[in-house]
Amino acid sequence: MGRGIVWFRTDLRIHDQPALLGACAEGRPLGIVVVSPGQWREHGDAPAKIGFWRAQVQALGNDLAALSIPIVHLGRTAAQYQSGTQHHDGK
Repeated sequence: MGRGIVWFRTDLRIHDQPALLGACAEGRPLGIVVVSPGQWREHGDAPAKIGFWRAQVQALGNDLAALSIPIVHLGRTAAQYQSGTQHHDGK
């Protein structure tokens, strides 16, 4: 069985999610989400909207964990995202 990948961009729901259903059909699904509060601020997103995204990404991780589906946070780790610290990749 292969690995089906789901890139969660703006649609963070898991119920009635065609991409997630397709990834599950491939075998072992993997969720990917890019978290970039700094970029959101640069685009003028209000703190309330950024807080909403934080909560939604956390809920997505919890929902996927309940289904034994791993999720990868690109841009920041989940702990860095929750604490508000910066991610550095060493480059």
